[in-house]
Amino acid sequence: MSAAPATATRPSVPESGVEETDVTEDASPEETPAASPTSPALPPAVATTPAASPTREGDTKAYAFGDIEIRLTPNELGVYTAVHIPNPSQKPMSFSFTVRVTGPQGYEVMMKRFFPHVLPGDTGREAGLLIDEDEAPVPADPTVEIVAFEQTGA
Repeated sequence: MSAAPATATRPSVPESGVEETDVTEDASPEETPAASPTSPALPPAVATTPAASPTREGDTKAYAFGDIEIRLTPNELGVYTAVHIPNPSQKPMSFSFTVRVTGPQGYEVMMKRFFPHVLPGDTGREAGLLIDEDEAPVPADPTVEIVAFEQTGA
């Protein structure tokens, strides 16, 4: 694990999640036509619903955004952030995401990552220590939001 500082930015990226697609109600999963990996009608493999209240395990807060789990653990240097994105689909998927970790007194750090090839049933995992470039105090109670998420067929 490296403690390289993450860039503290305030991007103008709109908050977005996975684009919802319509599925015929009476079609069974076997009858639903499969989209090509580059098709914009690719059905979502990962749900990114808004987070419910986080759970706590000691100093760690765990957020669930649908299928995505984000865990935040503050320490004296920054906020250790772990992101887990499962692939529940039947084919390999690639995931790209940006999360924003914030706290009082100006703490704001972005984490942008790309999981290029997550096999069906596997989980893409990334963790790192997020340090505010502006040296804002590390929040005792940080919050997180997904500011960008994209999935494509691998």
